Amino acid sequence: MTQEFYKFDAKISYGRSPVTIEADIEFDTLAHIDKSSELLKKNSFKVIKGKKWLDILPFNNSTHFAISDRLKKIIDDNILTGLMTFPISIVGHKEKNYYGLIITSSAGAIQNLEKLNNYEEENIKFDFETWDGSDFFTLKDTLIFACTKEVAELLTKHKLTNLEVEKL
Repeated sequence: MTQEFYKFDAKISYGRSPVTIEADIEFDTLAHIDKSSELLKKNSFKVIKGKKWLDILPFNNSTHFAISDRLKKIIDDNILTGLMTFPISIVGHKEKNYYGLIITSSAGAIQNLEKLNNYEEENIKFDFETWDGSDFFTLKDTLIFACTKEVAELLTKHKLTNLEVEKL
């Protein structure tokens, strides 16, 4: 049996006017947030644009995003592995509860990158043996947020707003 994997991300939705946030401090937007990030201590964000508070709030000029209380509860209730969350404070919106994500598990590098870049293949391949079995993980040297098929189905079932889930 072949395991299926998916990537999840903030949906690029121009018509829905989702709130986009930006950290008050500078951080490396080309790397995953890890346990040593200053964002864990200096977790203040501001709204840059948008009006609709959705389950996924993209960070401005970054592939990172914050998750809602609702999504955090789904993660916690289902005891999903491979990630940690940290609370963020959104200036002027103390009543809103959102969390940053730290993906704590990773798998190997993309094995078919050249074929993907040449549009010869559509799906990402990586060495299955490098995956530790976590529900969420990243791929080495990428900013991809990946998950198992079971997690993708769970997230989709709950109809989370502003979430895009696609086969890896």
